[in-house]
Amino acid sequence: MPEVRDATAELISEQPELESAVRTLLEVETEEPWQFDDVPLDTGEFGELVSAGLLEKRNSGYVLADRNQIEAVIEGSDHANTGLFPGRVNEIPLVGTYVAARWRTVVDNRVDATILLVLLTITGLVRTVPSYGSVFRRGHTIIAGNDPYLFVYWVEYLLNEGFQPFDPGSLAAFPDALINHDLLLVVAVWVTATIFGGSTATADVLLAWYPVVASVFVAGLLYLIATGLTADRRVGLATVAVFAFTPVAAYRMMIGFADHDAIDFLFLTITVLSVVLIATSDEDALRESRLKTTTLIVALGVGVAAQLIAWRGGPLLVLPLAIALAALVISMVRSGASVRPLLASVATAMVVASVLTMTPHLAFGWLPLYRAAVPLMALGGVFGLGIFAGAVRHYSISFRTAVAGVTILSGLALVGAWAFVPSLSAGIQGFLDYMATYTWSEIGETRSLFDAGTGGIVFGPFLLLGFTWLLGLGGLVALSVITYRRHTPGWLVLVVYGWFFLAMAIVQKRFAGQFALFNAVFAGITFVHLTALMDLSQPVQWVPAAEERAGDGVRAISIPGRGTLIRLGTIFLLVSSLGMHQTELKQSQLVTDDERYDAATFIETFAAERAMSYPENYVLSLWGRNRLFNHVVSGESLSYRYAKSNYISFLAMNNATRAFEQYKDRVGFVVTRNFLNSMSPPPRSMQTRLHDKYGSLTDAAPALTHFRAIYTTPDRSITISQLVPGARVDGTGPANQTVTVTTTVTLPPAGKTITYEQHVETDTNGTFRFVTPYPGSYTIAGENVTVDERSVLSGSTVNVSNGTTG
Repeated sequence: MPEVRDATAELISEQPELESAVRTLLEVETEEPWQFDDVPLDTGEFGELVSAGLLEKRNSGYVLADRNQIEAVIEGSDHANTGLFPGRVNEIPLVGTYVAARWRTVVDNRVDATILLVLLTITGLVRTVPSYGSVFRRGHTIIAGNDPYLFVYWVEYLLNEGFQPFDPGSLAAFPDALINHDLLLVVAVWVTATIFGGSTATADVLLAWYPVVASVFVAGLLYLIATGLTADRRVGLATVAVFAFTPVAAYRMMIGFADHDAIDFLFLTITVLSVVLIATSDEDALRESRLKTTTLIVALGVGVAAQLIAWRGGPLLVLPLAIALAALVISMVRSGASVRPLLASVATAMVVASVLTMTPHLAFGWLPLYRAAVPLMALGGVFGLGIFAGAVRHYSISFRTAVAGVTILSGLALVGAWAFVPSLSAGIQGFLDYMATYTWSEIGETRSLFDAGTGGIVFGPFLLLGFTWLLGLGGLVALSVITYRRHTPGWLVLVVYGWFFLAMAIVQKRFAGQFALFNAVFAGITFVHLTALMDLSQPVQWVPAAEERAGDGVRAISIPGRGTLIRLGTIFLLVSSLGMHQTELKQSQLVTDDERYDAATFIETFAAERAMSYPENYVLSLWGRNRLFNHVVSGESLSYRYAKSNYISFLAMNNATRAFEQYKDRVGFVVTRNFLNSMSPPPRSMQTRLHDKYGSLTDAAPALTHFRAIYTTPDRSITISQLVPGARVDGTGPANQTVTVTTTVTLPPAGKTITYEQHVETDTNGTFRFVTPYPGSYTIAGENVTVDERSVLSGSTVNVSNGTTG
C-alpha cells in the first residue's frame, strides 16, 4: 500500500530515532497478530508506530500494515514494488516494441549481452545440429517422432483441400476432428504457408523449424524471469545455460519435432512472466503507463487463450494460474498488501482471453465449450477472490481461517461447475477417463517421471532433466520456504507452477517438459549460490534487498580471472554433462534413421509405380513409427490407432489364410523388424514366417501364398512384405505325389537373393494347383513356367503346360 510507504518515510524523516524500533518489528517472523508484550518496545515508541499507521489492530492483536513497503523504506529503497523486480514494471519488458524500447535496461552491459546472445545461439544449436541431417533428406522433410505427423496431416489437408485463411466459410467448415483437437499450431502454420505460396513443402519446413525458434524465445523469457526475480544477471544466464542442456526441453523443442509442446512452452512462459510482472508491481506502477499495463494484460490474455487453443489439455496448463492467484491473494491478505491491482489486471486479461477463445467458438464452432469457456470461469474466480479478500479484511478473519475458507470455496465452485455446467463436467469426465485409460500405459510419455522402466525413482528424473534436477529441486524447496515465511509474490508464482508440474510429471512424464522450464530457473539460482559457497563468485540474493541494487538495480557480470573461469566452466560441464549426453540420445531416438527412411521411400516408389492408392498402400507397422511410413507413402498420417490395435495381433497369428482375408482390404504392406526375435516368436507365427523365412515353407509351417517379401536390409533389421492375391498355377505331374516348386528372388536394396519353396500335392490324375505370391521362373515336374508380376497382383491363373495366363 503506497500510503504505508509514505507514512513510514514521513515518520523516519521526522523521528529518525524510531528507525531502530521499526527494524525490531521487521524481525518479528510471525504473520499472526501479536501483543504489545511480545516485542521489546516501550509504550511511547509503540504508540507512535500505531498512530503513524505502521501497525494495524487485528483480532485483539497487532500486525504490520504492509511489511514490504515498510521494509523498502527502512532499507533505503524508493521502489514501490515488492523488491523482486528491479524498478517498476516498465524495466522488464515483454513483447513487441515494448521489448525493443526497454531491452537495454535488461542487457545494458556488452559483456552480459554477448554472453546471453551466445547462450541463446547455443540453445538453438543444441536443438538443431544433432538432428538436422535426419530431418532434411533429399528433398523430403522427415518430421521427428510419431505424434507430430498429426499436425503435418492437418496442415497439408487444409492446403490441399483449398481452405482459405481469410474466408469465414472456410474457417467454419473445418472437420470436427480438427476443431476439437490441437488447433493453434495447425492454423498458424497453414496461414503462414499460404502467405508464402501455399505448398506442402513450405508447410513441412515451417513445422520442422518452429520448435527451434520457439525454444530461443522461451530461453530469452526465462532469462527475464530469473534476472528480474534475483536482480542478478548471473542467475539469468545460468538459467538459460541450464535450459539449453535440459534433455526433455531439448528434444521436445528439437528441429523436426513439430508437436504442440513448443508452442505450449512458449505461451506458458509468456503467461508466467506476465503474472509475475503484474504481481510484483503495485497500483501506482501499473497506473503509471497505459502502454506497460496494457502490454502485460494483453500478453497474459493471449498466453492463456493460446494454451487453450493449442492443446486439448490446455485447461491443465491454465490450472496452476488459478492456484497461483489464490496463493497470491492469501499471501497479500496475510501481509496487508492490496489485492486490487493484481485482481483488476488479471480480470481484464481474462476478458481478453475470453474474447480470443469464445469468438472462434461462436463464429466457427472451434473448440469444445469446456476449453473455450475456461477464461470466463477464471474471471468468475477472480471476482470470487476479490470478494474473499474484502471479507477477510472487513471481518478481520485470521490467516488460517482464510486459507481454509478459500480452499472450501474453491472446492464448492468446482463441484458447482461440475453439477451445473454440462460441457465442463463432460470435459472433466473425458480427462478422467483418459487418465484412467492411458496413465502408465505402453505409451512412454504416459508413464511416471519415476517409472521403473526408465530409471525408477532414483535415476528416472536424471534421464529427462540431467544433474540439474537436484539443483532445481533444491532451489524449489528453498524458495518454497522463503515464500511461506515472506510475501514474495514473484517467487510464489514460480513455486506454485513448479510444484504443480512436478506433481503432474510424477503422474505422466509428458509434463516433465513444462516442469523443466521452472526447474531451469530454480537450478540457475542454486548453481550461482553453490559457486558462491565455493568462493568462485559473489553471493546471490534469493530475495534481493534494496541496498544491493545500484543503477538499474541489476547486478552485472564481471569477468573473473582465468583460473576462476576455468573452475566455473568445469563445474558447469560436470553439472550439465549428463544433460548433454541425454539430449543427444533422446533426439536420436526420435529422428528417423537411415534404414526407416530408405524403407519408407522404397514403399513410396513401389506403390506409385503400381498406381496404388489409399488404403491399398496402407503400411502396417509398429505404432510408434506408423505415421511416418504412411505419411511418406500416402500422406495419410491422421491416426496410428489401427496399427496399435492390429500390428502385434497380426504378427502373432498362425493361420496365414485367415490373416490375409482379415487384412487384405485394409493393408497393403507390412513392416517387420528384428525386435521380436529376442522374444523367440513361435515358428508358425506370421512374424517368423514373414521376417525370417520370407514366406517360404519351414519344418513347422507351409509356405505363405498371399504375402511376399519385396525389400530387406542386409542385416535383416527391416523386411517389407506385400499382401497380394497371388498367381494361381495349374499343371499336371506324377499322381499322388508331393511336388516341390521353387524360385529365387532378388530383394532390394542390397540385392539379397532368397529362395521361395513350396510343397504341392498332386491328385490321382496328377493334377495340381498352387498359389504363389512371387513372380519368377519355376520348374515343376520337369516343366518350366514363368509367373509374371501381373498375375501375382491380379490373382490370374497360369497354366504350366503351355505357360498361358487365364
